[in-house]
Amino acid sequence: MPETVLLEMTTGYRLTYRYLRWVMVAALVTLLLSVIMQSVLSCWLGSVSAYYYTPARTVFVGSLIAFGSALIAYQGRARVEDVALNFSGYMAIVVALVPTRESVACRVSGFGQTDQAIADAVRNNIWALIGTTFLVVGLKLWLRHWNRRGKNADRGVEKAQLNTLPWRFWDVLAWIVGGAILVGELFYFLIQPDGFIDSAHGTAAITMVFGLGCVMFFNALAVPHKEAVLGRGSRFWNSFRFWYITLVVILVVLVIWVLAAGNDRVILILELVVFAVFVAYWILQSVELWGHSTDGQPAEPAGGAVESAGGPPPEPVPGGTESAEHSETVLVLEKANE
Repeated sequence: MPETVLLEMTTGYRLTYRYLRWVMVAALVTLLLSVIMQSVLSCWLGSVSAYYYTPARTVFVGSLIAFGSALIAYQGRARVEDVALNFSGYMAIVVALVPTRESVACRVSGFGQTDQAIADAVRNNIWALIGTTFLVVGLKLWLRHWNRRGKNADRGVEKAQLNTLPWRFWDVLAWIVGGAILVGELFYFLIQPDGFIDSAHGTAAITMVFGLGCVMFFNALAVPHKEAVLGRGSRFWNSFRFWYITLVVILVVLVIWVLAAGNDRVILILELVVFAVFVAYWILQSVELWGHSTDGQPAEPAGGAVESAGGPPPEPVPGGTESAEHSETVLVLEKANE
């Protein structure tokens, strides 16, 4: 077979980074479409979670697990943002694995379950989640220890990562609050599994929505942004920070308005509003970071035009630096019998 030219490393990283961001948008849009279609064709329920007992169940569970996993995998640019992302992602998975109580409005759908079947499923799913959590935490601690001993070839890259940044007040506060909620939820499952099944979904849903709001808030105020959205200029209204703050204000206003209106489906409306605003925020942030690498730096050499992913790769940096190492084009000879 002929030579296979692989993508340049930095291009591959950039494509993976962008696709990870769009997976989150796709997961939420799929969930919203599924809920809306089910509501129009059958009935409107009191919350997004109530659609677990309708034909939207598969999309509900799959979308939340995909969304939560992507949130955890995504590396925030500030430590406090990353903590909020990880917390929201974990809670999204808990929301998917621990269903709420069944609504009486759509029981004719045939997707109902007995209390015993739900309890068996929750115990199985949460134990699997706990086991995976311990494995991942253990692996992370081992890798950190390995890097500190200097046995990792990418040690120089590792030093530039988020886990080496100094801890600040909001970082510590977010970590303590998020960690306390997670540990409390899992501990409650161990000592009182029946009570956990009754209350865990509501706690996880509320804290997940709050965590998403914190992600938007921290990004708007604590992370540096590019100067302009619509073109060159220094006016505040033309900056990404202005539009991030605008989305946060819109979210707060809509939440207050929905709560004040006192609609029977207030929880459903609130969830749809938060998801919709978060999708808008995530798309805006994707636009800001489109021509940048995962650390927010320009993806192309200084002074050069920003190329879309898949364009011509930047020239290697001389001197044997890590940038040169990662910008080499890798050639792979594949030999196989036809």
